Amino acid sequence: MSTQIWDVTQSKTLYNIEHWSEGYFDINPQGEITVSPIPKQPGINLYKLAQSFAANGLSLPVLVRFPNILHHRVETLCQAFAESMQQENY
Repeated sequence: MSTQIWDVTQSKTLYNIEHWSEGYFDINPQGEITVSPIPKQPGINLYKLAQSFAANGLSLPVLVRFPNILHHRVETLCQAFAESMQQENY
């Protein structure tokens, strides 16, 4: 019987993190999901966040919102439109 050692890079590839996450989500070296409300900023460890909920008497599931992600996406979209309008002299 052969055993294969699994690593974080394989997880990122399997779940195609780079394709869909847009820099907001990642897998840390411990194999836990992190979210960065602003890409390229330090992430929030969702596993540890869930543990803190349980430690404070909250039961899962819990809805966690990251309004900075929406704000950043709208900002990025507006910037793309502004650049396109400038390129097309609109």
